[in-house]
Amino acid sequence: MSNHYHLVLYINQAEAEPWSEDEVIRRWLLLFKALVLIERYQKDECSSNAERKKATEIIEGWRQRLIRKLQQFALDRGLAWISSGQQLQVLFR
Repeated sequence: MSNHYHLVLYINQAEAEPWSEDEVIRRWLLLFKALVLIERYQKDECSSNAERKKATEIIEGWRQRLIRKLQQFALDRGLAWISSGQQLQVLFR
């Protein structure tokens, strides 16, 4: 069975839940390009409370995806990571 991989992931929710917003952003940006709104939020350049609220909603959504939906997240993108030689373990430390 050398034509596929078995990947076992363990997410320590107790360690990940208290991540700061900056930590969630840092980890998310290891995988994706930043949204303009998030860049503005990080620089404290949001022009309204509505922008700040939307940015925090986006960041919380990222936290949930990084912690609770990692299995589907890895399935959706895992083949690209494996074929490019990157290690999933490194991306989520």
